[in-house]
Amino acid sequence: RAAPARLTYSVRLQAPSGPLATTRRTIVATIHGATGFEPSRDGLSFVDSPHLFGTVEPTRAIFAQSFLAGLHSFVSRRVFNRIYRNIFRCGALTGLAMTALWLFAYRTSASSGDVASPGQNTRVLIDTLHGRQLSDAALLRSGLDLVRNSPAAIFQELRRATLKLAQQPVAFNVGIPIIYRRDFLRVVMRQGHTIVPYSYRIIPGHIAEIAVYDPTSITKGIISPAPLLFIDLSQDTYAYGSWSSLKPGNRTTITLARLTTYSRPRSCLIASLVSLVLRTKKQI
Repeated sequence: RAAPARLTYSVRLQAPSGPLATTRRTIVATIHGATGFEPSRDGLSFVDSPHLFGTVEPTRAIFAQSFLAGLHSFVSRRVFNRIYRNIFRCGALTGLAMTALWLFAYRTSASSGDVASPGQNTRVLIDTLHGRQLSDAALLRSGLDLVRNSPAAIFQELRRATLKLAQQPVAFNVGIPIIYRRDFLRVVMRQGHTIVPYSYRIIPGHIAEIAVYDPTSITKGIISPAPLLFIDLSQDTYAYGSWSSLKPGNRTTITLARLTTYSRPRSCLIASLVSLVLRTKKQI
């Protein structure tokens, strides 16, 4: 609960005849936190390039193991052929970020060391976790964050995950269009970016500066430093790269992606209903 502050103090050198010198100094207190994730060690060393992900169709086998069984075959086919395939055509950044977080938390046999391309185990894990953003748990979590529209509240989730060892690490989805934008339904599946926050500091002025692992920050197989994510805790706004909650005509927000939401198969009934609605609209 500590808050950063500025403390100004005065020092006066006093002689029997009177003061000889006076000086004033300011101490700036900041608050630091870190999750233990290290991009150079835990980040993936390959990028979301078209020859790796953009032109590859997701398989029905991975789709089947990503979600709980029980969907009717007709609905299942609709989800797979429409929304599921569409999220892969827009890239696999969520899968890359959540896989890096998974490897950090569980230390599985999947490997991030292949610079040229992911190994088979890693590729399956990326596809599986990327698809699970359509699970009911993930969509409900995102819906809550969209309605609340509070970058400051998302930051507090990061602090809790950092300070409480029992909680699993979290990722942020930045650049998500605010829910009352007119073009929300048109851009929500194509706009957005998943990053992994791993350290932060709060400075006077209630500004949180957050260091993140960004799966796109790769240069010749080497993970480059990503831009800082800034959250103004008093104004409840954020800025990351070209995204901002204050950008005219393209206002966005942050949603939370907790690893526990992606760690096991879950139902995708919400995605099924959306898929049927989209089909109905197309027929009309």
